Formats: sequence, structure tokens, C-alpha cells
Amino acid sequence: MKKDARWGKRFRTNLTVRYGLDNLGESGVIQDISLFGFFVMTPQTYPNQTVVKFQILTPGKEYINLEGIVQWSVRERDDIQWLIKDQGMGIKIKRFLAGQEHYEKICQLLCQRRAMKEQNSAGAKNKTAATWKAGLLGGLFR
Repeated sequence: MKKDARWGKRFRTNLTVRYGLDNLGESGVIQDISLFGFFVMTPQTYPNQTVVKFQILTPGKEYINLEGIVQWSVRERDDIQWLIKDQGMGIKIKRFLAGQEHYEKICQLLCQRRAMKEQNSAGAKNKTAATWKAGLLGGLFR
């Protein structure tokens, strides 16, 4: 089994991003994000270890500017994986130029949202199990 080399939890999102080597001439969508990096769905990819400039637009209309390093990229493929894996690049954050607090806030909010969802899901499962158990025991002692 292939070991996942990522650090930290990733969260699904949908953020608009502009990027490029010297200017921000390319665009894409960030589909998952973590404190250490993100995945950009885009047809324009760069080779591994390339340093790329990014400008992310937050839902609150703030801008996050940073430099990231391409860790891996996926281009068009002919095999079945193309149906599963989106075209784009995995980016490791090198340094923030502006808006680091906005980036961290997005990650924090997504983490809280996931925790609440998991808590609600666990509560519903426990309630269902308790109801089933009570019904079973109630049926035995009638």
C-alpha cells in the first residue's frame, strides 16, 4: 500500500486561484486545502519542484498571496485513473507574501465544519444503536 506523504488533514473546498511563474496569468480552482498546501484543479501544470506564485480569492473577498512548490502534477491521461483523479497540481506552501491569517482562518473553519459534521454523524449512529438496543431489550421483557 502506498504511504500518503502529506502532512495534516485536507479539507474539500472550492476557491478561485490565479497563478504563474512571473505573473498571475493562469487560473484554476483549489479543490482541497491543508495548512501546508493545496490541490489546484487546472489544465496548466508545471514540473515538480517549480516555484509558482499564487493569489487565492477567499469567500470574504480577501486575497491571499503566496509562493508554492509543485510537489506533483496530473495531466490528461488515457487510463481509468483519469476518470477518478482531476487534472492539476499538488502544491506545498513555501512562504506567504500576504494574507496568511485569511488562509489559516479558512483551514480552521473547514476543520470546525468537519468536526461538527462528524460529531452529528456519530450522534445519529449512537442514537440509532440505542433505539435498536432498547427495542430489542424491550421485546425480550414483554
